Amino acid sequence: MSDFDSGPHQVRINVYDISPVNQYSTHCGVGIFHTGVEIFDREFAYGGHPHDSTGIFVTRRYQAPGQVKFRQTIDIGLTRYTRKEVDHILQRLGSKYTGSKYHLLLRNCNHFANEFVEKLTGKSIPHWINRLAHIAVSINWLIPACLLPDVSTITTFNETYKEDEKQHLLQNQAVSSEPIGMVGHPGKRRQNYV
Repeated sequence: MSDFDSGPHQVRINVYDISPVNQYSTHCGVGIFHTGVEIFDREFAYGGHPHDSTGIFVTRRYQAPGQVKFRQTIDIGLTRYTRKEVDHILQRLGSKYTGSKYHLLLRNCNHFANEFVEKLTGKSIPHWINRLAHIAVSINWLIPACLLPDVSTITTFNETYKEDEKQHLLQNQAVSSEPIGMVGHPGKRRQNYV
């Protein structure tokens, strides 16, 4: 029996600032954040891409891709799930959180993190992490349509994906000391988490 099978295991979320505006807006209880769920010394997160395969990926702790700045780690709780059981949970979530179904307001990395930690611990992530998306959805009638994505349906990532963002992600993957693995991606070999 390995260390990964004997439990319980600590579940944490790592929170990153996506925008420098957070240094001012967090005092008001809102911000633009990326989150990754940490378990077994790896960090699992969700992001968009133009394919119908999973958007869940794994990185080393504190190595979120893109231009993000680490903010803090929050202990969520303990889980007794084994590594194999966690893999199974991630595979099931991967069919729901596909890259093409990513939506900034309705299905983002924070939605994934919340659902994943709820399955592992029965607890939720702190509400302030995704508060801005919830507010934007609630008051979308106040914001001009040209400034807000259509929230009546979850749009495909293809419609909003910018080529420069794709290139930036590819550059970060090439520079990373450990490749980013897609969890349960049918066309790729499974990434070892440790």
